[in-house]
Amino acid sequence: MDHSLAEEVCQGAGDIAYRHRPVLLQEVISYWVRCSGFYIDATLGAGGHSEALLRSTPSDYLLLGTDWDPEMVSIAEKRLHPFMGRCRILCENFAALGEIIPQKQWRPVQGALFDFGISSYHLESAQRGFSFQKEGPLDMRLSPKQPLTADEIINGWSLRELQLLFSKYGEERGAGKIARAILQARRKSRIRTTRELAQIIAEVLPKRSKLHPATRVFLALRIAINRELENIHPGISGVKAHLAPGGRILALSFHSLEDRRVKQEFKNWAREGGWRLLTSKPIRPSLSERTQNPRSRSAKLRVIEKAI
Repeated sequence: MDHSLAEEVCQGAGDIAYRHRPVLLQEVISYWVRCSGFYIDATLGAGGHSEALLRSTPSDYLLLGTDWDPEMVSIAEKRLHPFMGRCRILCENFAALGEIIPQKQWRPVQGALFDFGISSYHLESAQRGFSFQKEGPLDMRLSPKQPLTADEIINGWSLRELQLLFSKYGEERGAGKIARAILQARRKSRIRTTRELAQIIAEVLPKRSKLHPATRVFLALRIAINRELENIHPGISGVKAHLAPGGRILALSFHSLEDRRVKQEFKNWAREGGWRLLTSKPIRPSLSERTQNPRSRSAKLRVIEKAI
């Protein structure tokens, strides 16, 4: 079976149905599976990668899955129910793995996967506010425990703060124009919805490519709200401290800012000694996978191994 094209229609909260297709699944499984022991899916999501690992391995392969989003945890629990004797799922941020692993006595770790970014479920759920394709509130939190929302940023941050955010995390060249347009609009009335924000951006920023003019702004907001870049170092370093000799860490990124951080982190480990880069260049999805799953097109997989 070509795992990279495995797909399932998943049911989320309410009436949200979405297609879940784990990215680079065949490649992840081939690098992940080494020997029996403890494995970690640090960004469990709907559980597609974890299910494939558990289905393709004997009972002495044990899995710990973590996800910050309680809705995703609920979805994964249903999907992985047949494997609950070999699987433990926690609603936790992967940045805390350095503390979770020894507390749960889940070591030494043979392999860990970090699949950064958000899932199709988040994009399909209007009430989560991740996409301007659907009318929804300015939220964008992966965890409801997070106090910061997109609404607070858009309606409360200063011109300078907004400009810096869009430039730094969205790599948006029109950051200044967009920030000024947002301030002008909110002086009249509070900006409340995703489509309202997208329209404000589209009115001041010419369309330069196939991307909607609001794409980079929404990316920047999501990254800032969920501390996505800041969590990378404590997450993979937390697993590093508990990895068995010969164990591997896999990092799947979907935009350049994530990939740069992973690339630099892995290079530093290899330079220090005791670690071997298994991917001199990142693994990318095949043409077939990109065609069948367009959301996979920006994916990059990097793998590092602890020396025996």
